[in-house]
Amino acid sequence: REMSFAPQNVCLLLLAFPLCIASGVARAQGVVSQSPSQLDVSDAHRLIDAERAASALDASSPFYLKPNSFLDWGPVIARPHLSTRVTYGNNLRSRAGGDANTLIEQVSPGSLFELGSKWRLDYTPTMSFYSSKEFKDTLAQSIALSGGTTYGDWSFGLSQSYSTSSQPLIETGRQTDQESFNTSLSAARHFNSKWLLEFGLVQSFRSAQTFTSSRSWSTMDWLNYQVAPRVSVAAGVGGGYDSLSAGSDMAFEQIQGRVNVRIAEKLSLSLNGGGEVRQILDTNGDPLINPIYGASIQYRPFQYTTLSLSGNRTVSSSLLQGQVTEGTGLSIAMNQRLLGRVYLTLSSGFRNTRFVLSNNGLSLDRTDDTISYGAHLTYGFMKRATMGFFYNHNENTSTSGGFTLSSSQVGLELSYRF
Repeated sequence: REMSFAPQNVCLLLLAFPLCIASGVARAQGVVSQSPSQLDVSDAHRLIDAERAASALDASSPFYLKPNSFLDWGPVIARPHLSTRVTYGNNLRSRAGGDANTLIEQVSPGSLFELGSKWRLDYTPTMSFYSSKEFKDTLAQSIALSGGTTYGDWSFGLSQSYSTSSQPLIETGRQTDQESFNTSLSAARHFNSKWLLEFGLVQSFRSAQTFTSSRSWSTMDWLNYQVAPRVSVAAGVGGGYDSLSAGSDMAFEQIQGRVNVRIAEKLSLSLNGGGEVRQILDTNGDPLINPIYGASIQYRPFQYTTLSLSGNRTVSSSLLQGQVTEGTGLSIAMNQRLLGRVYLTLSSGFRNTRFVLSNNGLSLDRTDDTISYGAHLTYGFMKRATMGFFYNHNENTSTSGGFTLSSSQVGLELSYRF
């Protein structure tokens, strides 16, 4: 059967840490966002997974996994990982208006490389095999590099990632091939214990077979003030330019405020909000003016209990020709350790997505309401191995025909990290 590119959500946990710097900058600057897949989990669930992955690489954490000595080559430490996943999904969208039930078998070998104390590189390919002939078997490639350095009062960061994917997307209503290439540069300077200046540049390229491809360049710069030891506020300005392969190019400007609060060790809160003015070039329509905001809350009432809440509103170019997406979402997740080695994660999310025509006076064309929920049970054994069972369900109600769907997935996954 045909082999092509596919996503590698299986190794999201293993890739989360080296991508955390890039994702934080990207969310702040309105980089082209990835379209939700029918096989994806909520934002709050991903935050918990990223925190657990970071703990496994933090030597001060009780969950730190010390690398095997035979993989320690001086300044370079290799951490190979292998994951396998078997998923059964019903009503997965293989093409516009067409659903299919299928068994998905995935194998993801790869390795994380620690390059000194400040740089990390991860490479993970994923092979996916579908039992239904409505889908094509796929091969994904994912590579991520992140790190930084300091010079005097300045600190600098770099993040580079490349990935290919082919999943059933809610936005397009079919299995969609994508290729993305993202670069993030950051710089920060401490003037004193109170004031901090941050600069950020992001370049994001996304190509999609038979759909709109885009190239985006953006910046978001912040002036931070430390109000108290656990409270900081910031003001930021930024803007960017989106070049589209089909449809009108776009330029946008943003102004935002931000508050970060850490209440003891149990509660942390991050809020940002502001507005965006987006010009649709080559059209006579008025600019698109929208509020944008985001929130992230984590609460640990007990040592092995974590509650995560995530919400945001974003505006970006769509995979669909001549359209802009305005998305508002809210998700919540809880992670609880049971019986020492078992972790239970429950999550749920809601997202409203408006598709606006950029070449027709910015009139409303389509609205989607997406509801998802799931449960993941993970058991750790042999210190470095995990076995997990999961159930996910998502429903999308659309005002446009062919995009309404309801699907459930259940499966088993095994992983091992050296």
